Amino acid sequence: MSVRIQNWGRSLSFDVGQVLYPSSEEEILTILNNATYNHKNVRTIGSGHSWTGLITTNDVLVSLDHWQGVTSIDQDEKWVEVKSGTKLLKLGNDLWSLGLSMENLGDIDVQSIAGALNTGTHGTGSNFGTLATQIHSITIALPTGELVEVNETENNDLFKAAQISLGALGIITRYKLKVVKAFRLE
Repeated sequence: MSVRIQNWGRSLSFDVGQVLYPSSEEEILTILNNATYNHKNVRTIGSGHSWTGLITTNDVLVSLDHWQGVTSIDQDEKWVEVKSGTKLLKLGNDLWSLGLSMENLGDIDVQSIAGALNTGTHGTGSNFGTLATQIHSITIALPTGELVEVNETENNDLFKAAQISLGALGIITRYKLKVVKAFRLE
């Protein structure tokens, strides 16, 4: 039985064969391995803010809504590792409780961190890059079923491609993000 999917702007809708909600990296890898074995396409969906047909598939759609939270922090080096499905509102609250903040964000907080990073979302201010410039490293579940961590020194080409990959390289499972001391805007 297919499921009807529609983005938040109601400009895109499609029927997908299966929507899966993994809650671990092992489940994500299993989804990719099964899809490869069964010759199925896999796409990921965040919060449905995408305006393009990039997420459409008739086969398997993966939602990372059950894959959220901060997994580790380094207060001295100022980075956090976060699961890719974490919604920006949750991430902001989690970071605030740790005395940390993202350097810059957009004005919508219902997106997942992966959705915001992978689509080139930007905040405000001419001295800031896109949100993707805050990425320290990325862990990606590749279509081959391999889990790989990339950063500016290890697998730099894949790291640069994955920063704003629109989900086309595999399923990003975790990010290490540069953070700053918590602050309030006036």
